[in-house]
Amino acid sequence: MQAVQSYQSCCVCTHTWSRGPRRKCMYDGYRRFTPMGSHVRGRRVQHAGIVYEYRDAEIRPPPRLRTEELVRATAIYARRRRQPVMGHKTFPLLANWPGFGWYRMNTPDLMHDSKLLLEMLLKLMVGHVTDAGSYSSWSKDDTHRADAQRYGVWRDIWPGQDGPLPWRLTREDRRQLDSRMLSLKWPHHLDRIAYRGFSFWEKPNRLWKIKRKITTLYYILPTALRDKVPPLRTAIQTFVWAMRRLIGQVHSHDTAVHGLGVIPGSRTVQKSIIRSANDDLIRSLCMFEGSIPGTHLNPALHHFAHYAIYTKSHGSLRSYWMMAFER
Repeated sequence: MQAVQSYQSCCVCTHTWSRGPRRKCMYDGYRRFTPMGSHVRGRRVQHAGIVYEYRDAEIRPPPRLRTEELVRATAIYARRRRQPVMGHKTFPLLANWPGFGWYRMNTPDLMHDSKLLLEMLLKLMVGHVTDAGSYSSWSKDDTHRADAQRYGVWRDIWPGQDGPLPWRLTREDRRQLDSRMLSLKWPHHLDRIAYRGFSFWEKPNRLWKIKRKITTLYYILPTALRDKVPPLRTAIQTFVWAMRRLIGQVHSHDTAVHGLGVIPGSRTVQKSIIRSANDDLIRSLCMFEGSIPGTHLNPALHHFAHYAIYTKSHGSLRSYWMMAFER
């Protein structure tokens, strides 16, 4: 259950995707993680002067968390029916290990989830650009306009109206963002994301390393987009603020040694901020769902709904990411 493409695929909770157009999944439904009766569950939600639109009001209750007891019961039932139940076919082999715990064995991978989120955002903001690597293969604008009309959102962009896409950067915007990146001063130990006259806004191959994508998502985008695409930028800013608190903070040498008693340079997470960080993280996922096409949401985005749970039980998830397997 590590993949998240099927309708009931989350290994942590019983969240289900929605049926989208053309018999495909729509990887949405993040408003389910908000309390019942919350205004965020409406079709049109206003936050910080920005209106976020959804195809329907969310009335489903928050999804249940999967426990050893729930998994065992569904696996036994699936064996009797000879077909999957709630995503389970049989009890996993790892359950035979001493001390097996369902939560301990399924930590999300911060590196790959962050990578997929950044790629999703950049392709949507930049759109089709001829002879620009992965940007040149973009061809979903007409589909997104048709889907907006189908679900009754963003009336200005419906076919026939053909208004500007609220998540799309103009050519002038990209030139300005590219100029901002080229004017940055890069520390000697940090990989440059803008060089030889271009940044990733014009040449996506500037992000060929995973760690460059991590830097771009968590440090570059919130400030670079300060006056561009307001709905999406607000979602990114809220998301990054929540994740940077959950990823952890590096303290000074004196505070680390004499104040906290940790190894200098290591990251620490305050348990007292996990709840508020989780609220901001869920809020940002709802913003993503309400500011970009639902059919474009990457399924890996669901993993972030459980980052606070695992941070509370495991600590900073940077300790578990698979960066060692990448350049």
